[in-house]
Amino acid sequence: MKTLLRFLFVASSILLFFSSCKGDKEELVGTGVKTLDAKDVTESKALLCGLINAPDPVALDFEFGFEISMEPVFTTESTSKVQPKYYNENHEFSYQLENLMHASTYHYRAYMINQMMLYHGEVKSFTTGVIPVESVSLDRNDYTFNAIGNSLNLRATILPSDATNKSIEWSSNNENVATVDSYGRVIAQGNGRAIITVKTVDQEKTDTCAITVKQLVTSIAISNTSLFLVVGEEDTLSVTSVLPDNAYDKTYTWTSSDNSVATVDEKGKVTAVARGTAIIKATANDGSGVSSSCQVLVRSNSCPDGAVDLGLSVYWSTCNLSESGLVNSPEVYGDYFAWGETSSKLNVPYDWSSYKWCNGSSTSLTKYNIYSSYGTVDNKTTLDSEDDVAHVILGGSWRMPTDAEWRELLEKCSWTWTSNYNGTGVAGRIVTSNVEGYKDKSIFLPAAGGRSVTSLSDAGSRGYYWSSSLLTDYPGYAWNVVFYSGYASWGVDNRYFGFSVRPVSE
Repeated sequence: MKTLLRFLFVASSILLFFSSCKGDKEELVGTGVKTLDAKDVTESKALLCGLINAPDPVALDFEFGFEISMEPVFTTESTSKVQPKYYNENHEFSYQLENLMHASTYHYRAYMINQMMLYHGEVKSFTTGVIPVESVSLDRNDYTFNAIGNSLNLRATILPSDATNKSIEWSSNNENVATVDSYGRVIAQGNGRAIITVKTVDQEKTDTCAITVKQLVTSIAISNTSLFLVVGEEDTLSVTSVLPDNAYDKTYTWTSSDNSVATVDEKGKVTAVARGTAIIKATANDGSGVSSSCQVLVRSNSCPDGAVDLGLSVYWSTCNLSESGLVNSPEVYGDYFAWGETSSKLNVPYDWSSYKWCNGSSTSLTKYNIYSSYGTVDNKTTLDSEDDVAHVILGGSWRMPTDAEWRELLEKCSWTWTSNYNGTGVAGRIVTSNVEGYKDKSIFLPAAGGRSVTSLSDAGSRGYYWSSSLLTDYPGYAWNVVFYSGYASWGVDNRYFGFSVRPVSE
């Protein structure tokens, strides 16, 4: 304590304070020292005054000043000394104390040492004042929790910054919604609204923060993730769960990504409007953005005879195409057709010289071309119905699959190689749907090979199947699918090649 006090006291020129001590002077009888009342006491300063009764000192050991203690009893540990440098002609002296603690009592007495004699004045005391709190403010005045159990640390700022008593108290007017501890940590307890108040112990200044707790939805589950409808059909989706159970707002809204394909009403009833794909969503109304979706695939017709529903965008025929229609069994190869031609060739070579849509070369195309360097430009990239051999032979909604539909078959189905399909000795790929609800559906694509000029190549080891899509970068080519025992993917080939056709229906 002695060392601490010494660091707190700061001396100033003593002559500045003598006038403040005047009026307290009393005559002393004999040699001694008198402790005068402290002057100009504030919250952090005080002027100590004393009076010497002694002739002008000549002794080397002459000393005067004040002893100061935080305790009423002066001990070695509790006492500090301060020594003015001067006294005036009236033998008055004083010492300015600064950086004192607020609202604290200090005990002091004047002392003097003269000719080896120690003199003490009486013990006096003074109490410093306080700096009152003027205001308190929080770092935020409103906050919304999106989940019960989340927390927030509020911070309070008290002015002035050197206020004597900066103690504060926290409270909540609705602890079922939010609680607050003595450090300002707020925890969301339940949906609703609460007011958190901070109050200073001194002057009872307050500030508040309005807390709103809205437990947001974290997940929505619906009855189906996919639907397959024919134009005009209806089906109803339902929400099976909204979590968590204590969500603030568990309502939701149904929407369709494309009302021209499928619409949905407020009760989840889906109506198929036109062929295509639409995404139906149930989205939480609480602003969380949480949703669940169902892909609705709308087809033009019901699955026709000779086709199978794999849960894809089109129905796939179970057999290859011949000039007289679908062959009678999946393992039968069928006929071979050049791209865009509607009949097979028996004694005519499959090459540019006999290809229908050119004048003898790949640079003299007469239809399905987007570059003048390849012939006549018409910007057609998909076969017209009159040049689609599947539609020409089978009619109705039958046609050749597009490149996108072949890719869908590749991506959403498992392609298993077999060298002996159903004991027939025919090699090819068994294509099985991976779509939920359709995993028991499959088709077989025989490895029928392909024709070039007058020969048949790769029969029994490879399969080549046309799409109806042009390769736009090189219009002399069209997209197809090719597979063998270790490979199955899309490819491109000259349009004049004779490949198999596997029809699809919308």
